[in-house]
Amino acid sequence: MAKELAASVHPVLITAYQMFFGSVLLILTGGITSGLEAVVFDWRSGLLLVYLAFASATAFSIWYSILKYNKAGEVAVYRFLIPIWGTLLSAIFLDESIGINSGLALAMVSVGIALVNKRKPESPMSGG
Repeated sequence: MAKELAASVHPVLITAYQMFFGSVLLILTGGITSGLEAVVFDWRSGLLLVYLAFASATAFSIWYSILKYNKAGEVAVYRFLIPIWGTLLSAIFLDESIGINSGLALAMVSVGIALVNKRKPESPMSGG
C-alpha cells in the first residue's frame, strides 16, 4: 500500500499526513488518560521535540522515496535493522547493557537479513 501511495503522492506529504494525524491521536490519548496539565514544556523540551520531529520526518520521507523507486520486498527487509541500530545506539549513547538474550536476538535478526539478501548462484546456460 505504501508503495502504491508513494507512486502518486509526494513522500514528504505522506509523512506530513501520517505524523499530523498520529500526533493528534497521541495528544488526545495522553490528554484523556493523564490530563493535559501533565505535559510541561520548556525551551529544551521544545527544541528536542522539533529535533525529533525533523529526524523522524526525514527518515520517513527517505523511506517513502526509496519505496517509490524500488521493489517493496527488496527494501522492506532493511526495516529489521531498526531494532538493531536502536539497541546498539542505546548501548553507546545511553550506556545501556546488552544482555545475552538481546545479543542473541540481534544476531538472529542479522543472520536473517543476510540470508534473505543472499544472491542465489546463477545457473549456467544450457546449450549453445
